[in-house]
Amino acid sequence: MVNIRSAVAACTLVLLAALTAAQDAAELPKRDYWPTRAWKTERPEDHGLDPGVLDELKEKIEKELIYSAVIVKDGNIVFEYYKGDLGRDSRFLMYSCTKSFTSALIGICIDKGYIKGTDQKISEFFPDLSRPGTDDRKKRITLHHLLTMTAGFEWSDMAHYGPMIASNDRVGFLLDLPMKHAPGEKWVYSTGVSHLLSAIVQKASGKDALALAREHLFGPIGITSVEWPADPKGIRVGGDRLEVTARDAARFGFLFLNQGHWDGKQVISRKWIRESTKPHIRRSSRDGYGYQWWTSSRKRPVPHEMFFASGARGQFIVVLPAMDMVLVATSQMPQALTNRVNVLFRRYVLKAMIRGKKP
Repeated sequence: MVNIRSAVAACTLVLLAALTAAQDAAELPKRDYWPTRAWKTERPEDHGLDPGVLDELKEKIEKELIYSAVIVKDGNIVFEYYKGDLGRDSRFLMYSCTKSFTSALIGICIDKGYIKGTDQKISEFFPDLSRPGTDDRKKRITLHHLLTMTAGFEWSDMAHYGPMIASNDRVGFLLDLPMKHAPGEKWVYSTGVSHLLSAIVQKASGKDALALAREHLFGPIGITSVEWPADPKGIRVGGDRLEVTARDAARFGFLFLNQGHWDGKQVISRKWIRESTKPHIRRSSRDGYGYQWWTSSRKRPVPHEMFFASGARGQFIVVLPAMDMVLVATSQMPQALTNRVNVLFRRYVLKAMIRGKKP
């Protein structure tokens, strides 16, 4: 009887796994090609976007310090812009969009078993945190806390970023910071904790973030343009220095749009994509923060939900799953006007969709 029950239970688990896999597959749009080697470009009107509205968008961004823009709809580039002599091969400093790339590598490390999970304590990677006299709150910090920026370190980018950059041991500088809150108690935006994530990627995998990404992230999806500097200890800067072309940034967004799937291969697990792009922290009734990704939902001009990587001075990789769309923008806007880029693109792209659907 016990063997029969065990067999039934095993069959049930297999069926549930098959049903889950089928459900996941059904959620993915069917693609007739993958832009591993090259993107296809098509007319916006063939994908439900009013070209006249996108012409208005171009006129707007020509007057701004926006350097590049790419709109991907249904897997095709339907709008592309570069200022002056810039072009497809131009690399752009993505500032804090770097954080979302670092987060993706944490997910890959978990998928491959290099890291146990997000509840793993960071003291397992940084044994000095276990030494006598260390603030007990530091011993309780987990990967989840770093990913959600709730580690509890005393930090402000204005006060601590400069000294961190000047240090020959940035990880040591960060780990020596005093604790201001208990882990999980308060959200504090920190470029520092993102660098700790890069250090953990290196400790866990035995490869620095760029080397790991070339093998398991950039290589499989055709990203070839990345420049990613390291700190004095050889750890890739986890929070803000990655450079990439606009088209390669769109590939990264497209991977997340497709739940980590790329041309028959699961590059990053769907579980990680969902966990990292859902709001673990609520910043308001509409906005949140995931694992180094921002999340947002809006009702106007049409209801839409999105998650996005965001960098200083107007760098964005925006993913709109329900619309099968990725938006990329790079700029050098004044910091106070950074969000203007995001709002501008969403306003005109959504307007183009509304107009494009009218008979």
